[in-house]
Amino acid sequence: MSLPGAGHVDAELIGGAAVFGLGWGLAGICPGPALVLLGAGSAKALAFFIAMLCGMAIHEVMSMGSDSREAVPADS
Repeated sequence: MSLPGAGHVDAELIGGAAVFGLGWGLAGICPGPALVLLGAGSAKALAFFIAMLCGMAIHEVMSMGSDSREAVPADS
């Protein structure tokens, strides 16, 4: 397992945090409870979960080939 270096704040981190907060604010739920609500059959959770998966897929496509973060071994 590797952890990101401490103190490395960049535009990707700020942008990701902003999008996460925006999604949480608009939906009123965060990803963990969304999975629980999805299991309970909530239509709102299903829409949130699909949007979350789409966001994850978009991030993967946009970040292909550009791994700008350096991992730091967990034991250091």
